[in-house]
Amino acid sequence: MEAEKVCYQYICPKYPNCKRARGKGCCIDCEEPPEEIIREGECTEENGFPFFKED
Repeated sequence: MEAEKVCYQYICPKYPNCKRARGKGCCIDCEEPPEEIIREGECTEENGFPFFKED
């Protein structure tokens, strides 16, 4: 798992209470390279939120 990944998944129940949460929810204006962004389905309740970091 890559510790530097960041999250823009506003629909996540753990957003924005995660240290990886980024953005304001109105638009995605990413400065991070695409490979550093958590994609849909990568960090879900079904797979145990592997990228979640308590804020």
